[in-house]
Amino acid sequence: MTSSFFRGVEGVVLVYDITNQTSFDQIPYWLSQLSMYARGVKSISLVGNKSDLDAQRVVSQNAAMVRLGIYL
Repeated sequence: MTSSFFRGVEGVVLVYDITNQTSFDQIPYWLSQLSMYARGVKSISLVGNKSDLDAQRVVSQNAAMVRLGIYL
C-alpha cells in the first residue's frame, strides 16, 4: 500500500479471519501503517470475519479484545 491510499481517511475497518491466526497476527502491522500514514483517523473498528465458521475458530473474541486493549 502506498501512503496516498491512507490520505484523508477518517475511519478504518480492519478485518481478520477468525479461522486464520496469521490474518489476526497482521493487525499490529496495519495499525502501525495507520499511525504513520493516517494520523487523522477518528475511528478504527476491528471485525472478525467468517463468524459462521465458529467451529473452526482459532482466534477467540477475547484475544481480539485484548489486542485492542479492552479488558472486561
